[in-house]
Amino acid sequence: MQLTAYEVTRRRRAAPGSVITVTTYWRVTARPEPRLALFTHVLTGAHVLAQDDRLAITSQSLQPGDVFAQVHAIELPDDIERGWYQISVGLYSQDTRTRLAVYDGSDAVADRVFLKLVRVGRQR
Repeated sequence: MQLTAYEVTRRRRAAPGSVITVTTYWRVTARPEPRLALFTHVLTGAHVLAQDDRLAITSQSLQPGDVFAQVHAIELPDDIERGWYQISVGLYSQDTRTRLAVYDGSDAVADRVFLKLVRVGRQR
């Protein structure tokens, strides 16, 4: 699968307890393995502070050439500190819990894609 675009939105300023919505847009490039899930993480360093794992469509129904969007609504913890946080996304097998590789050309380079940084401020 190929990540073609993404959007990160929030109803108001990102603050403790607020929700960040991450919409990812994907193109199916080959027949996917069964029972895939997409993960979206809010990170500080390598530590996952908040996440949402889902795939609203069954991977068995996807065919090469299909295009779809996936929406993740991630609630930030009430005790999150003010600062900048990284968002990452990726795919994994629900059966083996193994992440799928991210490729640069024919080279596997990672197991997730880093998106933009999100600034979390104080609650209003």
